[in-house]
Formats: sequence, C-alpha cells, structure tokens
Amino acid sequence: MTGSAFEVFNLNIYPNPARDHVTIGYRVSRPMEIIISIRDVSGRLIYNVNRIHSITGQATIQWNGHNLDGLPIEPGMYFVTLVSGNDRSVGKLIVIE
Repeated sequence: MTGSAFEVFNLNIYPNPARDHVTIGYRVSRPMEIIISIRDVSGRLIYNVNRIHSITGQATIQWNGHNLDGLPIEPGMYFVTLVSGNDRSVGKLIVIE
C-alpha cells in the first residue's frame, strides 16, 4: 500500500470481525474508477466489483458475504483491495461463524 493510496481511499471495513454483511467504506479526493476485490489468504478471488465513482468524497458498498457463485464464504481471513490506476489500498477482513 502506498501512502498516496491510503490518503486517496481511506479504506474502512466494518463490522470487523463480521458474520455476514460487511460495509466497505472509502473516500476519494477526485472522480475515478475503482475496482474492489476480496481474496482469501491463498489469493483466490472471492468477490469483485468495478465501480465508477463519479464524485469526490465518502462512498460505501455493502457486501453480503457471498462469493462469486452466490454461496456464503467460510470463516477466515480475507483481504479487501481497492485499486485505481497505480494506487492500491489493502485491508484485512476477519469472517467469523
């Protein structure tokens, strides 16, 4: 994670630890396209969304705790990544039973 990415994204994941639904919050300083992905500890893609953020400021997305196949994910540690161009911010998410 670069220092500029942290300032651009200001990533906030809550609740954390979580049982199912999670809110991924971020703040951007300029309009940009953001890609959000969630991966397990082995690097396997669990969930992703491409989101065009047309205004500056705070934004959130809700994630229901399901994988790309629509199934609930297993308890464990996951990594939430926000990417825009060369900027990247990664946060840790713990899912419990």
